[in-house]
Amino acid sequence: MDMEKATEGILMKNRSYNSSLTAGYKLYTDNFKKILKASWLWAILYAAACSILGTLSSIELPRFVLMTMASTSSEMPLYENLEYITICLSFLVVIIIGGIIEITFYSSGVSLLRQHQENASIPVPNTWFYFDKSSVWRTIKAAFFYFIIALIISIPFGLIFVFFLKDMLADPNSYILSLCITGIAILLIVCLAIPLTFSCTKYLLSHKGNFWKILVQAYPTGFRHYGYIFVVSIVCMFIVFIVSFITSLPAYILSEANYIANIGLLQGDPLGMPDYITTLTIITFFVCGFIQAYIRMTMLFPTYYMYGAIETQEKEILENKLKNEQDLYRIN
Repeated sequence: MDMEKATEGILMKNRSYNSSLTAGYKLYTDNFKKILKASWLWAILYAAACSILGTLSSIELPRFVLMTMASTSSEMPLYENLEYITICLSFLVVIIIGGIIEITFYSSGVSLLRQHQENASIPVPNTWFYFDKSSVWRTIKAAFFYFIIALIISIPFGLIFVFFLKDMLADPNSYILSLCITGIAILLIVCLAIPLTFSCTKYLLSHKGNFWKILVQAYPTGFRHYGYIFVVSIVCMFIVFIVSFITSLPAYILSEANYIANIGLLQGDPLGMPDYITTLTIITFFVCGFIQAYIRMTMLFPTYYMYGAIETQEKEILENKLKNEQDLYRIN
């Protein structure tokens, strides 16, 4: 029993997908205080970015929508409208900075998992201002390279939409076959992207190694274990979606109320909202952003054990193959 308990949390162990999910969530919940200590600062900064973006969306998005709609009848193009440009730049800056902070937040979890990989336990961070430069840099590089991959894949579909798909969607009954082919192509690319989960995890947990080299080497391995990765990924995403939706309901409701009220205000109606609505919006989006960060971080932990199980299975397959070859050699 003690031996079983000692090996329960180790990474390199052949597990079923159900066992990987259970072990991952257990590791997260059992060590949440340590995770919180290592990542609280980045979670607060990310929550602040969510608060700014949410408040901007509630107040400025109605103005943005109305200006876009009015641009068709206006003599001044949108790219010459200073207010429109300011709103766009504000959203862009907050999204970019918030994205970098979010990646840095996830790198705290990656850092703790890399230590768990070596010691089979997550140590207590020795400082309240935890920053693992190696994990941060590796996580940012992984996010950037996967963004580039997604961009390269998206550009052809964007061009297809602009030149063909937009007209097809306006009259879908006349282009059923073309729309079906496009839909199947998009679905196929999404399915082919699933093994990248294994490649990404392998890269993040490695202390050395080129991203593209690891991607090329690990992708075939991930594809061989496609079903395993698919089940773990889908279950994790489903859990994150459900929990995120429930915990974000206050922000959704408040955002919708703000949006409708500000649309009315721009059209000449009274705001009809209490004086403290802006403060309430800022606080609500901040709290929701903080919670959302830790909900999404949970995906790292089952994926971590999924990676360990696949590596172990590959090692066992190789050992069995070598053993069979040796047995065959002895017989001959």
